[in-house]
Amino acid sequence: MLDIHNKIIEFKKLIPTIEGKTLDNNQILSIVNEKHNNLIIAGAGSGKTTTIIGKVKYLITKNNVDAKDILILSFTNASSKEMKERIEKEVKTEIQVNTFHKLGYDIVKSTLNENLKVYTDKQENLILYILNQLFNDVEYYTNFVNYFLKENKLKYYLYAFGLSFQYDEYNSEYYLFEYNVFISEKNRKGNIYFEGDLNKLAQTFKLMGIKCKLKSVNYLWSMLNIEENFTFKVVNYLITVISLIKSNNYSLSEFEKIIDNDSIYKIISPVYLEYNKYLEENNLIDYSDMINKATSLIKENKYIHNFKYVIVDEFQDTSMCRYNLLMSMRNQKDYNLFCVGDDYQSIYRFSGSDVSLITNFSKYFGEVYVSKIVNTYRFSDKMAKLSSEFVMKNKSQIRKVVKGYPSTNEPIEIIYNINELEKILKSLPNYSSVFLLGRYNNDKDILKNNENFLYNYGEVTEVIYSKRIDLEIKYLTIHKSKGLQADYVFIINNKDKGSSFPSKIVDDIVIEKLLGISESYPFSEERRLLYVALTRSKVKTYLLVEKRNASVFIKELIKDYKIDKKIT
Repeated sequence: MLDIHNKIIEFKKLIPTIEGKTLDNNQILSIVNEKHNNLIIAGAGSGKTTTIIGKVKYLITKNNVDAKDILILSFTNASSKEMKERIEKEVKTEIQVNTFHKLGYDIVKSTLNENLKVYTDKQENLILYILNQLFNDVEYYTNFVNYFLKENKLKYYLYAFGLSFQYDEYNSEYYLFEYNVFISEKNRKGNIYFEGDLNKLAQTFKLMGIKCKLKSVNYLWSMLNIEENFTFKVVNYLITVISLIKSNNYSLSEFEKIIDNDSIYKIISPVYLEYNKYLEENNLIDYSDMINKATSLIKENKYIHNFKYVIVDEFQDTSMCRYNLLMSMRNQKDYNLFCVGDDYQSIYRFSGSDVSLITNFSKYFGEVYVSKIVNTYRFSDKMAKLSSEFVMKNKSQIRKVVKGYPSTNEPIEIIYNINELEKILKSLPNYSSVFLLGRYNNDKDILKNNENFLYNYGEVTEVIYSKRIDLEIKYLTIHKSKGLQADYVFIINNKDKGSSFPSKIVDDIVIEKLLGISESYPFSEERRLLYVALTRSKVKTYLLVEKRNASVFIKELIKDYKIDKKIT
């Protein structure tokens, strides 16, 4: 303990400030502990990036580490660019800061193919093109409609082949004129009995000599799109499944075994194969393959890394394929690992991130020294207490006591309508920054018919409020707001029914199996998502609530913190 105390004193003398700021003892302690594995649990607004900059400067200044021996990994191009600029400004030397994808791409390109290009076109267009080709196959189209259409599948199936029929709604049967055949949804003697499986029906048609020739692709899609946004939903579903197969680095045979569903396998596997064939033939690589192929090259010693220190930012967002890349590097040539993250802000399970990598770190990486940075420089002690207690109701989250600045003001407030929201906006200090946060992209439509609000769409949706044009207002989904902050935050979706928050959408069984074992605590990721939303504000967070449609989270906050007594 004395040794650690002396190291803290030594650090303060050697590096008095980072970016002009004095680090607190928690930050310094995490920096000077030189263990093989270091995990730093850092709360929202606690200075994670500043701590990483301090670690790099300490390694170079105190330990005389060559900057070329340090690798820093972040998760987005924007965050890695900012990190690189801030570190190099502080240490006055070049540092390698990459996203995992950029690291993977550089490894693959330098080892296999200098002409390799990143696939940047819209995946939706490629997947739709592949489906259009596959729809020429009767068996494939039968499987497709059988799996994806939930209602009226028989009717649309008959339309697809141009089979003329008359439907008897009372008897739930279809009469095919040309073949003098009845197809019934009830078991009637002399009729073809349709039990809901189009594959069985197709076999029956074949035996009876009923000719099935598909109509044009455009006609097929126009018919399927009778179900709202059908094409959009299916194409994006296939993109998600392909991405998860790749993020887990599964072979098709492994995928087939995991899902244990022959129908969906016969739909996805041809799309997956054609998608990869297109990439290969056109000298392209997608984001998942950047990491997977780099991992394989390192395992095969076709690429040799030379890093002695690896620093990972936003570690709570790590997926299994990123973990595999880190371990392939470590198994090839060992390095010291310094990971900074906050399990309370792990909100990307849908794209493959695995919160257990941070909550059960030692299971994956071995013995670890855990440091906690608990002082937040963003929000008050009251917000720190309320938000931490809320998220820690899930006992699998790492216990920590986040400390904010002293304040007597209440950190959150419930409002019930747009008029109240406008009243608050009018009262805010000049030039305040404001976030309007939604659970979904279309939550912003709540203000669509209000003439006082104007949206300026772009990478970030800017909102102009005509009564206070000095305010800097942005609409963001909560996911996109992570890592950002504003003076005031309005969470505008807190509904129990409809497009609810917490979301009650149940994942498709295939996606659920690819994501792996889900957390047992109800709405665990949605709870972390609300924590992220609450902790974006520096001054206050407002929750817009429909009185008779308040979410379970709102009712919980009311019960536990007595923030409002109007909702029953």
